[in-house]
Amino acid sequence: MDKIITQCSHCNAKFKLGSEKVGKKIRCPKCKGVFVVQEVAAKAKPAPEPAPPQVAPPPKPEEPKVAPAPPPVAETPPPAPVVEEVVPLKKRPRPLQVKDFFETQHMRFIAEKAEGVNAHISYNITGDAGGQWTVIIRNGELEVNEGADPAAKSHVKMTSKSYLKIAMGKLDSRVAFMLGKLKIKGDKASLASVRQCFKVPDVK
Repeated sequence: MDKIITQCSHCNAKFKLGSEKVGKKIRCPKCKGVFVVQEVAAKAKPAPEPAPPQVAPPPKPEEPKVAPAPPPVAETPPPAPVVEEVVPLKKRPRPLQVKDFFETQHMRFIAEKAEGVNAHISYNITGDAGGQWTVIIRNGELEVNEGADPAAKSHVKMTSKSYLKIAMGKLDSRVAFMLGKLKIKGDKASLASVRQCFKVPDVK
């Protein structure tokens, strides 16, 4: 199987992968960011400078000749890191959980709709199978990380039940806010502009 070298678009870490992964989205094992596999050219190492010629000392008949040192043993390179491929929502086991939607959010991201959007949102999803995630949209690019971010401009809190209804298009986020099912602290304007940046998933 042919191997290629790819590079994470978030942390610039390089990995060796099978050529069949080109064009697929995978999760970087180092920074956990999701990126599309593209082959990058490996930088050629500069040739080592030749060592200056050494003048052997005149042989001493009374001393035995010293045997030449054995060549250095090449070090075994470390094993390539395991790259986790993201499973689409349609192929995930039911019932779907909150983490399924955050982990596949990049698959529903509409980059052209995100032009001019500058959002930094920290989600706190409470209740059954909840958790904390941070979503950043800047310059038409999306970044999703697990965990809360105190420095986020917007902080959103809701139950996992409410989040799943909103994520599947069964509940409008504006209605959820008015009903008190969705609480927002900080920048509400940038949060409103995020809705247009994602497709509603075709799941049941």
